[in-house]
Amino acid sequence: GGPLEYILVHERGKVHESIFTTAVSPLALQVAMKLLRYQAGYGDVFNRLLRPEMLEKEGGTEADRGDSLIFHFQAEGAEKAVPVYEFVIDGENAEAMTPGGWIYTGSVVEDGAFMAEAEGSIIAIYLDHLALFNMTREGADIDERWGARSSAIPEIGTKGTLTIQAFVEPKEATKEK
Repeated sequence: GGPLEYILVHERGKVHESIFTTAVSPLALQVAMKLLRYQAGYGDVFNRLLRPEMLEKEGGTEADRGDSLIFHFQAEGAEKAVPVYEFVIDGENAEAMTPGGWIYTGSVVEDGAFMAEAEGSIIAIYLDHLALFNMTREGADIDERWGARSSAIPEIGTKGTLTIQAFVEPKEATKEK
C-alpha cells in the first residue's frame, strides 16, 4: 500500500489510508470519551502546521493538550494485544514507529456537522484537526513518512478489538550523581 495517514477510520472514511476500519460512529466514540471524562484539546499539537507569524495568534501550549492515550489491537483468537504503533513503519529510518501515545484532540463542528463523523477520521498518524486523536511524534506533519509495517500488520479482513487506555508519557530518566 501507499502512505498511511490513519490507524483507524470509519468504514465510510479514508479506508485506503488506514490500517483499521470500524463501524463505530466517531460521534458515538466522542460521546463515550466525554462520559468517561477524558479531556479533549488541541493545545500545541497542530502548531507545526502553522506559519511562524500565525503561531502567536493561533498556536496552543502543551498544557492545553487533551489527554494522552494509547491504543492496542487484539486480533480474534490472538493471545495478546499489540500496541498499534507496532503496525506502522517510519519511512525516515525504515524502523517501527517509536512507542508512545496519541493526544485526544477531539474534533470540530462545521456548518452543524461533527467533522470526525462526516470525514470518518478517528486515529490520525498524519496531523488531522478533524480526527478525534492525533500523535505528536516527530514527522506527524509529513504525510508521506508513514507506512504499513508488513511484518507486523494483520492480514486484510482480520477482525479484532481495538482498546483505548489512558497513557502516561514516561519521564526522562534522571541521572544519579
